[in-house]
Amino acid sequence: MAEETYEEISVEKKGHVEVITLNVPEKLNPITFRSLYEIIVEIERAELDDEVRCIVFTGAGRGFSSGADLSRAAVDGPIYRAKLGERKMTEYPGGVLSYAIQRVGACEKPTIAAINGVAVAAGLALILACDIRMAAESARFSTIFTKRAMVVHAGMSYYLPRVVGISKALELLWTDRFVMSDEAKEIGLVSSIHGQDELMPAAMELAETIASGPTVTLELDKKLIWRAIEAPTLLEAMQVESWAGSVAHQTEDSKEGMASFMERREPVFQGR
Repeated sequence: MAEETYEEISVEKKGHVEVITLNVPEKLNPITFRSLYEIIVEIERAELDDEVRCIVFTGAGRGFSSGADLSRAAVDGPIYRAKLGERKMTEYPGGVLSYAIQRVGACEKPTIAAINGVAVAAGLALILACDIRMAAESARFSTIFTKRAMVVHAGMSYYLPRVVGISKALELLWTDRFVMSDEAKEIGLVSSIHGQDELMPAAMELAETIASGPTVTLELDKKLIWRAIEAPTLLEAMQVESWAGSVAHQTEDSKEGMASFMERREPVFQGR
């Protein structure tokens, strides 16, 4: 993949953890066609990098994302749809935004959203696609779609009820009210709350713990959980688990896990 110069995100690697930062802080990191394209390119690049074992998303400045900026949509939309290819855009009727959300959600690497402030509309959709969400005390969330007479989109009809339940999802969509960090944790939208200066250290500590694990097993766990949610029966879920177990058993990390257990020591996984 050709090297890209990013304008609206920044990327930093710390060991086996990659941090992707929405990086237009003067505008509260709006979601634009450019930022979506950059996220897609970087996710696809990171998936091919064996040194990256966990990805953290966050925002620069005092917020995560203020949602979509449509001011240049008419100009930028055709440009980035063409960059991504018409075939991909045909598969995703929501266009670049839908494709970006799908790529984040389907990323084989574990993803963590470190939400450092406001996350609304398309910004909320982005964090919902992440595997784990951690928030600063200042974080607040809203869908905002109803106030614009827009139906729910960007994959939020899929993720939001799975995260907070159907009744709460409809309430949040229909009222567009802001959910503060305490309530977000209570309803399961985020798993933990941290002081503003403690959020990234906590997210990095968790990411490093995950990144030190057996890579293939982690990727299979992610696929199994989502397959199980859609599985019609317990038996089907268990059959898929059995298949995944046979795949994981063939890895070097599986051998190390068993050896460390027998030798009563901590495992040292190599990600293969």
